Amino acid sequence: MAGRRGGLVRFLVFAILLAAVVAGAVFAATRLLSPRFVTERIVAAVKERTGRDLTIAGGARIGFWPRLSIRLNDVTLSNPPGMGGGTFLKVAEIDLAVEARPLLQRRLEVKRIYMRRPQVNLLVDRKGRQNWDFSAATETAAGKGDGGAAAPAGNGGAGGGNPAGGLLDEVRIAPIIIEEGRVGYLDERDGTTFTATDVNLNVSLPTPESPLSLKGSAVWRQQPVRFALFIKAPQRLATGGSPLEANIDTARLKASYTGLASLRTGFELAGHLEASTPSLRGMMRWLGVDIPPGRGLEALSVRGGLDLRPDRLELKKATLKLDGMTARGTVRVLTKGARPKIVAALGVDRIDTNVYMAPEKAAKDGGKSGKDGKPGGTSSAGGVTAWSDAPIDLSSLKAVDADLRLAANAILYRKVRIGRSSVTATLKNGVLDASLKDMALYGGRASGRLVLDGSGPKAVVRGALNAKGLNGEGLLKDFADMTSLRGTLDMSLSLAAKGRSQQEMVSTLLGKARLTFRDGAVKGVNIARLVRTVEKAVVNGWEKAPKEKTDFAELSGSFDIRDGIAKTKDLKMLGPLVRLSGSGEVDLLRRRLDLRIDPKLVKSLKGQGGKFDLKGLPVPILIRGPWDNPKIYPDIEGILKNPEKAYETFRKLMQSGPAGFLKAMTKARESAGRTARDAARAKQKQVEEKAKEELGKVVGDEQAEKTVKKAKKKAKKILEDIFR
Repeated sequence: MAGRRGGLVRFLVFAILLAAVVAGAVFAATRLLSPRFVTERIVAAVKERTGRDLTIAGGARIGFWPRLSIRLNDVTLSNPPGMGGGTFLKVAEIDLAVEARPLLQRRLEVKRIYMRRPQVNLLVDRKGRQNWDFSAATETAAGKGDGGAAAPAGNGGAGGGNPAGGLLDEVRIAPIIIEEGRVGYLDERDGTTFTATDVNLNVSLPTPESPLSLKGSAVWRQQPVRFALFIKAPQRLATGGSPLEANIDTARLKASYTGLASLRTGFELAGHLEASTPSLRGMMRWLGVDIPPGRGLEALSVRGGLDLRPDRLELKKATLKLDGMTARGTVRVLTKGARPKIVAALGVDRIDTNVYMAPEKAAKDGGKSGKDGKPGGTSSAGGVTAWSDAPIDLSSLKAVDADLRLAANAILYRKVRIGRSSVTATLKNGVLDASLKDMALYGGRASGRLVLDGSGPKAVVRGALNAKGLNGEGLLKDFADMTSLRGTLDMSLSLAAKGRSQQEMVSTLLGKARLTFRDGAVKGVNIARLVRTVEKAVVNGWEKAPKEKTDFAELSGSFDIRDGIAKTKDLKMLGPLVRLSGSGEVDLLRRRLDLRIDPKLVKSLKGQGGKFDLKGLPVPILIRGPWDNPKIYPDIEGILKNPEKAYETFRKLMQSGPAGFLKAMTKARESAGRTARDAARAKQKQVEEKAKEELGKVVGDEQAEKTVKKAKKKAKKILEDIFR
């Protein structure tokens, strides 16, 4: 791209010099009045100065009214010698008008230079040679001192090389007007091509030492482009460089540059740049960059110091805004290699990953399940919001490589918000490896590592996190829509997942996790009350109590995760009145719990640091169902595994106050006139049927039937003892 821009500048300089040659020929024609002489003079001068062949197939016509003029038709200029022939320039018509009176004073004043339908064919051959490079031929001709057309005006000697062959003291050229032009580009090394059509230019270069001013428009890749260029000293571009100002205005890109430019070792810029585009993704495609589809990479603006060289672009003290995020610092883009590489050190107001991810989609199961009893479709059971099945595509990570150092005020992932953080990241071959240090996370601190692998057909995510002092309720609510726990959270995670969607990733989740909540509560349940009212729960189940809670000093557990199922054997809770241990699993894909806990009521008010193995009333509890609204039941089978202890439990419960169960049975016995044994048997049947009904809601009718039958024999003896 840099070479193409340099080629256009060189061509414009050549066009000015060619116009000077024509102007000199016009001056000579006033002496000889011969169109043939004019064409021969021009052809010879171009051959001598450039080594190229100029052909004027349509001949020349000289006019004398209202001013002296010459018109050349069907003009072509060949490629440099040694490039296999071909045409560099073809112009349908060149019309040049000159003031006659100044010629008598050895001054040439060109009033109009008009080129209609010029076609410029820019070519880079397989050896890397450029057909727009006139520097070698110009230097050779200048060394001969032959008085050719391109020498500075004002040198009237025969060897001075002014455009009139030593006959002029001064040449002044009016703006050159180019209409309906076409510029084509071909790089034979890799087959790169582009074409600009409807090129209209207004070029001003009064003398070879004057500033070059260019304004115009064109159509490139079906987009109108308006541009302006000012070069203060174009003759110095190939040596020390020249001040330059440039502007471009298209629907895809608006940019302005002020600074220095040089063509000495390739196209180079050093100055200030301001640019913006409504869509970076759209602009890159317009420029011919093959970028994978995806979200984000839209509105972009850049402002800062620019250092452009053939193999790199660097922005210094820059302000960049992309997709609503703002960054300040230094960015370097290295253009060598299989793909561009970005090296950056930036301070960022926020990193919003949601911009580049498919939006979450809420879905309901509607009660439908597959043949295996699992929820059908993309939803989860019980009306729980499902994980999104929208595609996750990380293939855009393969567009560039990167080495990044970022300081971010915030990082957003879905609803999760991370505070001020330091990020060091590398991106290579589609794999992003980021280390996050000293993160402010939900009132605590955390550090971790995240790897996003977009090199394969499925996205791969690996991560590790260590955090302390977090607001557990806020984190769980934002990350998993879980609102039943609150407390200060410490956690360590090491996880990996693979899939084409969030849902598929959760189903493949693998790793380990340990969570410890301190000084918090389980909301929606009072475990102490549940234990004390277990005799009612056996018959009626525990009712929901959204205003209830169980305070604890510590709640902890470690989990082994495989295929999206997190299993634990060491759940533990320490509270002022309750201790519990537990085990079970959490189905992360379906957001369901299946836990069995063994709570004990204790007299100790100690929490953290208190003895866990205290004697109390063992009443096993099952927690099953959606994790934001699980069903909680006493484990009948678990109670009856130890009938003696269960009997003692029931006896103490009834003596301690909640004696509704005894009163109901006494009333039933008196009103029916039955014996105590008959009443016990009737109540046993009632308990049995109610237990099957309630258990069926959790584990299914078939499993409930088996459980109740298994417990029936032991339950019979206990109930008979109670109602004896």
